Amino acid sequence: MPKSENIAKGQTFVKRLYLPRIIGLGLGFFCVASVFFQKETHALVWLGLAANGFLWPHIAYFAAKNSRNPYKAEIRNLLIDSFLGGVWVPLMSFNILPSVIVIVMMSMDNISAGGIRLFIKGFLAQLLGGFLAILFVGLNIRPESTMLNVLACMPMLAVFPLSIGIITYRLAIKLSQQKMEMKNIDIDLKNANANLTAAYEGLRESEKRYRELSIVDDLTQLYNCRHFFDQLRMEIDRADRYEQPLTLLLLDLDNFKEFNDTYGHVEGNQVLLRLGQAVKRCLRQTDSAYRYGGEEFTIILPMTTSADSAVSAERIRSEFKEEIFSPAPGKEVHMTMSIGIAQHKPQESMETFIHRVDQLMYQAKKHGKDRVYSETT
Repeated sequence: MPKSENIAKGQTFVKRLYLPRIIGLGLGFFCVASVFFQKETHALVWLGLAANGFLWPHIAYFAAKNSRNPYKAEIRNLLIDSFLGGVWVPLMSFNILPSVIVIVMMSMDNISAGGIRLFIKGFLAQLLGGFLAILFVGLNIRPESTMLNVLACMPMLAVFPLSIGIITYRLAIKLSQQKMEMKNIDIDLKNANANLTAAYEGLRESEKRYRELSIVDDLTQLYNCRHFFDQLRMEIDRADRYEQPLTLLLLDLDNFKEFNDTYGHVEGNQVLLRLGQAVKRCLRQTDSAYRYGGEEFTIILPMTTSADSAVSAERIRSEFKEEIFSPAPGKEVHMTMSIGIAQHKPQESMETFIHRVDQLMYQAKKHGKDRVYSETT
């Protein structure tokens, strides 16, 4: 907790005890004075009693308020209260009613301010004060209380507990209001947290969408070339680490340049779009397809041998060949593709792997197009 906050809380504690001390010690003066009035009492004792009853509360308040640690200073003031209360008991010759009231009221203050621990310290302070007073004035016990003593103690018995009750009630009201304010603050914090969570989720969704857009080809909705190299590098590392098969397919549309030159880029884009859709339909969940560049596409097939990949490649080739394009009125065109297949070799570099599958795709072109070509073909 910051030092300034500790000081502020300590000063609040000091203010809370200021009025009860004024009331308690002021009324206590009359309890003790009723005993001193009935016997010979030195002027210095009267002066000390008056100072304790009417001057000390203000000295204690200003001393604690201006202390570096107001809370500890006020606890020290309470122990001084107890010590002085213990002094007055022997000086009153242990007059039963005023003595009990002084001891009980001091103890009540200590318990309300610091609990059992402060009560014990206060009780010891009372014993110390009483012991020192006995050393100075001797032990003179006259416990009888007169009617004057009873009447002088009545205000203390009536007013002091009542004042403590009022102060406690006001404190309870204040605590209730603070509790309500804290509840409202808690609700506001929860709402703010919900808004921040929603904003964070929105940001994450936007980030996810942006990341997807950055790795996805706009036209075909397949992954782009940049993501292909990142993913292939990762799959090669996994295949080498776990000694698993990994196959790469390279697809190239046959005679696509002539189609583009004849019917235009808009119709050419329709071919690329529908090729991307056909590839997606033929892939497993573990496979991934990419637009490699122009009319070239590549597919990564993890944990798949070259022979098994040939089945997937043939399915893609035959399914796409069944697609009918109408680039001009009354014109129907079927497009074909050439596919190269290569299986990764242990510890083979990514560049060499791509070069091999690229050469196999050109072999498919060279041997008549519209076919799948691998190293075992």
